[in-house]
Amino acid sequence: MKWRVIKMLDPNKVGEVIRKTRKEKGLRLEDLSDDQISPATISNIERGIPHVKADKTVYLMDKIGIDSEDLPNLIETYQVERSETEIRLKAIECMIDAGKTKEALDQLKEIRESDHDPFGPTIYFLEGKGRQRENNWPKAERAYFTAIQLASKPEDRSNIEAASFNELGRCAFFQNRLDQAIDFTESGLDAFNDKGDRTYYKHILLANKTTYLEKLGRLEEANRIIHEMWEDIETIKSLPVVLLLYKIRSNLYRKSKMYDDAVQCALEGIELARINGDYDRTFDLWAVLGNTYLMCRKADLAKTAFYTALSLAHSMQVKNTTVNVYAQLGALYMEEGQYLRAEAEIQKGIEIAREVRDHISLSNALIVLGECFIAQGKNKEAIYPLEEALEISKKLKLENQETRTLLLLSQAWEPLDEKKFTEYVRQLYKIEVDIV
Repeated sequence: MKWRVIKMLDPNKVGEVIRKTRKEKGLRLEDLSDDQISPATISNIERGIPHVKADKTVYLMDKIGIDSEDLPNLIETYQVERSETEIRLKAIECMIDAGKTKEALDQLKEIRESDHDPFGPTIYFLEGKGRQRENNWPKAERAYFTAIQLASKPEDRSNIEAASFNELGRCAFFQNRLDQAIDFTESGLDAFNDKGDRTYYKHILLANKTTYLEKLGRLEEANRIIHEMWEDIETIKSLPVVLLLYKIRSNLYRKSKMYDDAVQCALEGIELARINGDYDRTFDLWAVLGNTYLMCRKADLAKTAFYTALSLAHSMQVKNTTVNVYAQLGALYMEEGQYLRAEAEIQKGIEIAREVRDHISLSNALIVLGECFIAQGKNKEAIYPLEEALEISKKLKLENQETRTLLLLSQAWEPLDEKKFTEYVRQLYKIEVDIV
């Protein structure tokens, strides 16, 4: 009997054959439903839900015109097609990661225009990655949300939902929406399936979360995650994640004034990044090392580290990380009394920050420029960059930078205008009271 043949086969594969045949014939679920079978039951059969009775599947196959004896051959044919599509999608993802975005998106469009419903989440996820590489945030975000909608089903094991939330977090981060970046990342961790595909995304999500927490000054939370991840570092498959852990851990050591540990961690990470040809992470780690030497007042070593980092900039995919290095070089030359050289380095960073629209780094560079002017007694010149930095820090809720900027503005206005000086002192006092 037909139902015995059905019971011997994988319901997911049977459902895929039925769905594909229905699509080829241009039929909707409603076109096939009647008093014997509902659209919901048809949908369950196509999705391979096991609790549907075999006789319902036989009834649906008869309506569509599928002979049960042909099922094994049809399944084999469709599995070959599925395997070919999977390979094409993997190739497209590699192309996107390599920067060949236009070619990849063109190939993705060809797949989407054909009948590949099972790959819908992956197709939209890859479209999001492509648009993200183009810095087209609205299109990237729309694609990721569509991928999430298609993937958020109990039976889905692709982890595309978690991966899409991770990328939405990165989109938010690069648009200076740090709180939203953390929210998306936490949603990704909630959606993650330990028994699914793309298992490396759990570590990516955690590592990115520490980056956002560190940027917001929530160091205790970041440190806790890093400590837990460090214990499992040998099991992390993604080299960029491992190198990111070295960077963040070294930074946290530096901020905790554990300078020897910060230097050792950075040097270990630099060696690992160098032998694997990861220029972005090599840059990041040299920058962290330079910041550590700057804090230790080892100016020559700091310069060596910073200029080594900048020498790698032409090989990097992400340019905005150079902004803070230029700002730190400015601070270094400022301490040496080389104010014109300090201004020149800081202005390079400001120019890049404006170009890539990195408002967080821009705010930091503007603050350093303001400090440079004040150190030279150029209080009037300091006011414009500091007021711009204050506007950015308030908009993005960067409390540490807001406090620092208000302090510098008070200092700049004190010899110039008592009323303005008092205004900024009051704002600073209000922040301090709110924190307490």
